[in-house]
Amino acid sequence: MNAMNDELMQLKITQPNHSFLLQSAVQNGLTVIVENAGEITNNALLSIVRRETMPAHGEGLLLKFNDNQIEFDKDFYCYICSQFSNPHFNPEV
Repeated sequence: MNAMNDELMQLKITQPNHSFLLQSAVQNGLTVIVENAGEITNNALLSIVRRETMPAHGEGLLLKFNDNQIEFDKDFYCYICSQFSNPHFNPEV
């Protein structure tokens, strides 16, 4: 993980702890750049791209993340970079 200004996080899907880092970014409203994503097949990343959110009790939203429901911060942004010149993404992207 390379954190820049404590608000921008760079990560690669090949990192062993990428799921934990994504979860932390979603909950804390960080901006994430996912490098070398290729085809998006990672379930955690797919739920973020699809914005599989639901209302929380009270205010806010919950995001289905892996097999858990986590708080979704409205300030969270995710940018996905691929090494492919013409990557194929699902229509949800």
